[in-house]
Amino acid sequence: MKLVLITHAHTDQVSGVAADGWTLSAHGIEQAKVLAAAPFWSQVDRIVLSSEHKTWLTVQGVAMARHLPIWIDCRFDELRRGGWAENYASTVAQVFAEPSLSVNGWQCVVDVHSRMSSGLEELHRRFPGETLALVGHGLCLSILRAAILGQPKVDFAAWQRLAFASWACAEGDPLALLIDFTLSSVAER
Repeated sequence: MKLVLITHAHTDQVSGVAADGWTLSAHGIEQAKVLAAAPFWSQVDRIVLSSEHKTWLTVQGVAMARHLPIWIDCRFDELRRGGWAENYASTVAQVFAEPSLSVNGWQCVVDVHSRMSSGLEELHRRFPGETLALVGHGLCLSILRAAILGQPKVDFAAWQRLAFASWACAEGDPLALLIDFTLSSVAER
């Protein structure tokens, strides 16, 4: 199995709305258009989405244009957070530094890795030999990247560099990173 790992496009972040209800910003809509033109889509057999609507909004155009089947799996949802964080980056740094602890009510890294691993095992069973585009979230894909690279903790600086609508490529069982996260064009964090 080959995976193209994709971070969702930029969203309008609203403090009174749960993160899973955020929609794409005007910039995110442009990012989604640029992402849809990326050359890897010609090899993709299926799109895997988290259950958060912003992942669908990120690839809706290319999915419909290419008639790609969709698989939705909540095991690829973003790390669950206890609410709005005023100092988001500082909280992320704490979460990554203590992978087995919940910080400020946030789901711990170990639990996120466990559910994502379960989801990946099912993808290997259900779709052997396929190339899948897995559209997810920055925190979770950073956790997955660290696991693929054999890192004991998520590299906070790497997460800070991870942009919306960026992509990476991994293959095999166990997964090996072939292409690290890169931008399609207009992506920014």
